[in-house]
Amino acid sequence: MNQTDTRDQVFPINDAATGTLTFTRGASNVALRTTQEREHLCRLVFTGKVPDVSADGKGGVQITYPRVFNPLDWGRHGIDATLTEALPWQLDVRGGLAHLRADLVPIRVDGIAVHGGASDVRLALPAPRGIVPIRIDGGASAVELVRPAGVTIRIRFAGGASNLRLDDQQIGAMGGPIALHAGADANAPDRYELTIAGGASDLTIRAQGGETDRSL
Repeated sequence: MNQTDTRDQVFPINDAATGTLTFTRGASNVALRTTQEREHLCRLVFTGKVPDVSADGKGGVQITYPRVFNPLDWGRHGIDATLTEALPWQLDVRGGLAHLRADLVPIRVDGIAVHGGASDVRLALPAPRGIVPIRIDGGASAVELVRPAGVTIRIRFAGGASNLRLDDQQIGAMGGPIALHAGADANAPDRYELTIAGGASDLTIRAQGGETDRSL
């Protein structure tokens, strides 16, 4: 199923057991929200340039911007995606991620992968089920991950880190490789595993502290 012409696109849930949202050539100015609606897998609303969008009918949705793209246009387009809470989701971004605001607290997240680096990202996460991987290849800058109170997150950096906030700890600069964790039990069976293959700066990892944590 392909839809490439409209700014408001809706995909049926069909018999999907899981959902996967994939950006094949990078993503910028993205808002991710959730809905209790169970009939539709997701709704995508675009501003600016409309990319190619396809769905496989089994829970997978791919978003592809043109290979030749004026860098100045990245600030003139955006995506507002609403995902059903009826399914667990995975997010896969290839080609870098910038300017993301995501409230995924109401849904189950099975994994997040960003290839090409991430900048200006704010992600509110749900309680994990099992070990949930979050991987950022290419470095991270101005990234904030907010998790439920009491949830363990283990962090590994291949490169160094500067201006790192881990719950109530403020860390100025550290050389890599680095392994840290937040939460009482580093080996909790339900936890997040964050891997950053590259350096990190202005990284905040903290527990939820109020309703403002859920605002985009």
